[in-house]
Amino acid sequence: RAFYAQVQHATPDALTALDAIPRQNRTGIPVRRAYSVTLQHLAELMADAGEHEAALATNRRALALRKEIAAAEPLNAELQRALAVSYYYDGENLGRLARYAEALGSYREDLTIMEGLLRADPGNALYRGDAEYALVRLGDMAIRAGNVPEAIRFYTVSYEMHVTDLAADSTNLWKRAATIEAQAKLAGSHARLQHNAEALAQLTRTEAAMARTTVDSADAAIRSFFAETYAGLAQAYLDLRGGRRATGETEGICRSAKRMFDRAESELTDMMSRKLASQTDSTRLTTTRLSRVAGRTACPAL
Repeated sequence: RAFYAQVQHATPDALTALDAIPRQNRTGIPVRRAYSVTLQHLAELMADAGEHEAALATNRRALALRKEIAAAEPLNAELQRALAVSYYYDGENLGRLARYAEALGSYREDLTIMEGLLRADPGNALYRGDAEYALVRLGDMAIRAGNVPEAIRFYTVSYEMHVTDLAADSTNLWKRAATIEAQAKLAGSHARLQHNAEALAQLTRTEAAMARTTVDSADAAIRSFFAETYAGLAQAYLDLRGGRRATGETEGICRSAKRMFDRAESELTDMMSRKLASQTDSTRLTTTRLSRVAGRTACPAL
């Protein structure tokens, strides 16, 4: 909190210092690009400090600069990607403000740019990763906007791209995690719509993929991701339980939900005992436990 308080005091001063630079000294593309990078970093700090309106406004200054720069050099792939990054952060800031329809528009701009860069350079792993993540965020925003079928479409394309990537580099832990993430989101989306057969198939495959993945006990980032994913799978099982199903099938779904909650809590409590957990992980543990309590209405054995 002390750090964020410092950020809140420092960022206006940093913006004032930037704006004090004479305009004639920041007209060239390299200088304007550097200026946009500084604005973007300041916006990220503002977002981390919870200043979401200020983050949106500051990032949009970077976005406006990058639009001008990219228009001046349309064949410069680095500048085009920088513009896509600004659209991505615009989507992030809008999402934090619950402006989901606008966030979808920004992520679409991000994806459109990255798809264009990929057409020109199909083997570029960086561009491919950017496109895949834009698809995931489009799916996330579609969920929040209440358009689950559209989310499924985005998640499906992302998942299929990740499967191809993983097949070419099966030992890459981050590619495996990205594939699991897309698959878990697909499972949750199908469960929301009571697509029972598809949801159960995706849930089973996601669990199996996680079980096959060996994670270093000191790898806080991946373990945190696994805990979040287990909790998401538990919620997907509860969403399936909300449909009308035979008693025996319902019991099986509740057992699966319990198993996922158990694994999520186990990961997080162990991380806390090893002093690997962040404040986000601590909050996630509380949220997971509250979700479990709420789920007992449908599944008393949780």
